[in-house]
Amino acid sequence: MAGEKVPKELTKKPEKLPEKKKGLPVLQILGAIVLLVLVGGFLWLNSMNSLGDVDTGVPKIGIDVLETPLSAKVGDTITITWRVLGVTADSSEVWYSANPRGGFGNDTDVSALTGEESTYEEKSSGKTTASEFEGQVFTTSIDVKYVPIFMRIHAVSGGKNYWTGEIAVMEE
Repeated sequence: MAGEKVPKELTKKPEKLPEKKKGLPVLQILGAIVLLVLVGGFLWLNSMNSLGDVDTGVPKIGIDVLETPLSAKVGDTITITWRVLGVTADSSEVWYSANPRGGFGNDTDVSALTGEESTYEEKSSGKTTASEFEGQVFTTSIDVKYVPIFMRIHAVSGGKNYWTGEIAVMEE
């Protein structure tokens, strides 16, 4: 048997089997976990937002604008409705003019600034109205003599002044 030839099939080197990729299942599992955490966090945040404001026990103090038009034309009558929260307002009104008062409130202590000191040229006093909203609700009407109208809502409670940011009613 020493001189016999070995068939070629038996002398062939065996083919290498493909190597298993060891890291792929681990990466897939980690990716799935990260995705689940992100989706879970997103759903949790949305559920928290749908619950509304978290009650911290500290009452909100300020003015919320409930209704004001975005545009008007000369001759219209516009209605503005707002509520004062956290304090009982002794008075509240809308101060307005034809020109913006942009820096007002940014570099001034507005709690000390009265309506007369605000540089707005006109005011319309608010009347308290019954409402389904929490807080004191006020409403007023303004006959439009010019547009745009730039306004801020002001309330006084116990000698302290509260103001909104400036609101612009533009031409229709």
